[in-house]
Amino acid sequence: MNKTYKPDGYNDLSTYYIVEGASTFIQFLKDVFDGTELRIYKRPDDTIAHGEIKIGDSVVMVADATAQFKPTVTVVHLYHTDVDTLHQKAIAYGCTEIHKPQIMQGEPDKRGAFSDKWGNMWSVGTQQW
Repeated sequence: MNKTYKPDGYNDLSTYYIVEGASTFIQFLKDVFDGTELRIYKRPDDTIAHGEIKIGDSVVMVADATAQFKPTVTVVHLYHTDVDTLHQKAIAYGCTEIHKPQIMQGEPDKRGAFSDKWGNMWSVGTQQW
């Protein structure tokens, strides 16, 4: 068996979210982005010390905030096969719309943006040409 520096199927760079209510955030990732739970490690108090959710070809990492590791806000861009459906799904889930998916003049992507209840901003897009 060949050993490598990272788990099979993982990308080299992962976004890491430190939030209040990591279990709820993980459910959000699963429900809106069709994320797949890979690994969850809990602390003795049942909060999440480290979680990994696969979205498309990327792994998102998540943990509950602690006194040492405060909640953070992240801005991320995600390519998806259907930006309109994804955007509508996020808004229906309770995300706040920043702007509807649109094609900006001279750009190849149709992009929309929304923020989640943790304050993170999501830019989502589908390449059109």
